[in-house]
Amino acid sequence: MNQRILFIKTLTQGLKSTEELALDILNDPKYDDFPEYVDKNEIQYAFDEYGYKLNPFNSLVYANIFNAPNIEGHYLAKNLPEIDSLIINETCTSDNIHKIFDKNEDITHIALSAYSHGLDCCIDLINTIKKDYPDKTLYVGNVGATYSSIQKLVKPVNLCIGNGVPWLREKFGLSKISREKYSLSSIIADVSILPIDMKTLYLVTQIGCPFNCDFCTTTRLQYNPFSKSKTIIDFLERASNEIQDDFLLYLCEPNALYPERVWKEIFDYFMNKGKTGKNMYIVCLASLAHLQKFNLEEIQSKSSLKFFLINYGIESTLTGYKKNYGVSPNFIKYLSGLGIITNHNFIVGLPHHTEKNLDIEIKNNLEYNSCWYFISTLKPLPMTETYNYLNKEGRIFGNNLPPELVNRDGFFAFDHPHLGKGYSALKYAFKAYYETEKKVIDVYSNFVETLENSQIMEDQQSMIRIIKTLKIFSEMNYTLFEPRMSPCFTDIYRKRIDNLLSH
Repeated sequence: MNQRILFIKTLTQGLKSTEELALDILNDPKYDDFPEYVDKNEIQYAFDEYGYKLNPFNSLVYANIFNAPNIEGHYLAKNLPEIDSLIINETCTSDNIHKIFDKNEDITHIALSAYSHGLDCCIDLINTIKKDYPDKTLYVGNVGATYSSIQKLVKPVNLCIGNGVPWLREKFGLSKISREKYSLSSIIADVSILPIDMKTLYLVTQIGCPFNCDFCTTTRLQYNPFSKSKTIIDFLERASNEIQDDFLLYLCEPNALYPERVWKEIFDYFMNKGKTGKNMYIVCLASLAHLQKFNLEEIQSKSSLKFFLINYGIESTLTGYKKNYGVSPNFIKYLSGLGIITNHNFIVGLPHHTEKNLDIEIKNNLEYNSCWYFISTLKPLPMTETYNYLNKEGRIFGNNLPPELVNRDGFFAFDHPHLGKGYSALKYAFKAYYETEKKVIDVYSNFVETLENSQIMEDQQSMIRIIKTLKIFSEMNYTLFEPRMSPCFTDIYRKRIDNLLSH
């Protein structure tokens, strides 16, 4: 029998901001049936205390992260070449899955990548597949596979928790392959995590992460860097020749640039080669401590492979996460001087947070003076150290919690040791938004100053494209709080951006 596997992913559709969802729930009688989880008085208190408090740096931009293609599907298919496959890049739902099968009746297996965002959509999709396509074998992986609400819908033997390559190869009766023989997974797409007028190359070079943060599911994946420097160099050279233009290189790892030796060899190659007139701009998640090990000044000034945006997670300044050892806010100023955009992530509501030290946490994070901030409330992920601790204490909410609330900012899906439960999280989220909003002028000054410091100014066309794009990206949020700014700063900000465009 011929076998063909369909790779799909599911996420929240029409992602609402923290504030919008909270207002919807406040006015929806459905949630009156869950008083043990949803206290509408907590929602009302947060709005009364802080007003309609939009997160100034990720309320409208957050959904762009989910515009990426089906990266995991491409990665798995690349390392399962013996089996015919179909990869769907767009998010699949219970509505559009029928169109896929109408055009592809020969599908025998489905590999669903289930995210923690949008468990309600994932549950609907799984139920639709089971009802309408019972003859298809359904496999479910990614973080969503660790949730009990998903596990009760799928046979245990069809749930993949960990590296999908060896797991799927075993399912199809294929021989094992060593990690040294894993194929680089890449996608060249017009769809980007940023609204940018450039193609984006998505590249997977490793599995897992060398750090073991207590809140992160990558601890379930054996750290597995499988690419050699020559393999990546050859790949980037081919991609550059194919695209024939500048492009964004999005490194898909949770912590990029490992192993260190491999990436130093890659940067050395492109620095020795010199500028070619076509640049590859790296966008990645990276540890600042690790980033300090690279000669960034040389890379930014001499190489066609250079950094564009670093998304780094401090998460908490009050506990000793390994990835933050030796890191100080001064390093962000250094990156800005090299024209590297920085995006700072931190978490509100980790188990060690109290009402008193949360003020210190927020203050410490804002001292980094990054170009953007992403603020999350803790969403415990199954099988992590944090989840296991809260579960052992009997603090995790029950399975009857509405799935749309399982993984949402502004909501604790657990009883926090010091900060309450459920929508008690909203006032702490709003407090973080409020304090961050005070930094808006500083942050947007940092942003435009970083652009002014950029080392790619000699390439006028590329610079103009990038600045125009980042102006759009910036204004998506800028308009949210412009009315609360002084007209003086509004004019100065726009003038500096326009000056860059007129070079």
